[in-house]
Amino acid sequence: MKRIVTIAVIVLATSTSVWAQGGRGAPAPPPPLEPGASQADVDLALLAAPANLRNQATVVKWKPDLTYDTLRKGTNRLVCYDRSGQPGQQPFSIECTSLGNMDRVTQNLRFEAMGDKRQAMLDAAEKDGTRVKPEYGRFSTTWRAPSRHARTRT
Repeated sequence: MKRIVTIAVIVLATSTSVWAQGGRGAPAPPPPLEPGASQADVDLALLAAPANLRNQATVVKWKPDLTYDTLRKGTNRLVCYDRSGQPGQQPFSIECTSLGNMDRVTQNLRFEAMGDKRQAMLDAAEKDGTRVKPEYGRFSTTWRAPSRHARTRT
């Protein structure tokens, strides 16, 4: 009887681990770049993305008029972009957020571009209801540093 129970436990444990690993094939290849997009720009923007979302994230590049071009259309809800060199940003500044927050990010950039009028414009937008609502509960990350190769000392 002890043998039968031992064998049953081994079979159950083995079958459970095999079943759990069944959905883990090779990760899907990244989507193709849009025409004119640079792989270097995509790779830079994706540094802030979590490893498990990086391969399928959307990547955009901001233009001086605060609109953006899509460099790569991803299949998940994550979008990453490089803000290096924009006013008020560190020389190295990359961010990732949810696609649902892109309208708010665009609005924030436009407010930031107003300089001293920024807070007054934010307050007015909140008051008159034109402030874009954020998509709550979504992932967002920012990496900022004096240079791409800066290291934190501990």
